[in-house]
Amino acid sequence: MKTHKLAVYNAACRSLFERHKLLLSLQMYVKLQMAEKKINPKEYDFFLRGGTVLDRKLAVAKPPHDWITETAWDNVTELERLLPETFFGLPAAVSLNFKEWQHWFSSDKPMPEDA
Repeated sequence: MKTHKLAVYNAACRSLFERHKLLLSLQMYVKLQMAEKKINPKEYDFFLRGGTVLDRKLAVAKPPHDWITETAWDNVTELERLLPETFFGLPAAVSLNFKEWQHWFSSDKPMPEDA
């Protein structure tokens, strides 16, 4: 199987520009990981497309803070809706602890390993 995967990759790379080979590698890796159930397809789809709120009447209202955009808030609320087992309570946490989330949102430092 490993030989077959490498042969497919090499054959595909012959017809690609160098800058596209990394994207092919990512796509192949993700598909192989999904086949082994190591990547959640819902999470990957959210990673690619982000959250889209279809009905604003049903959506949780955005907190009145300038630092979080409508798009960012849509992503927060859609994460909870699409993946409640992982992100349940995220919009409430952001609303209630807005100073901490603002600090995290505007920080350019990586998160500590033990957080």
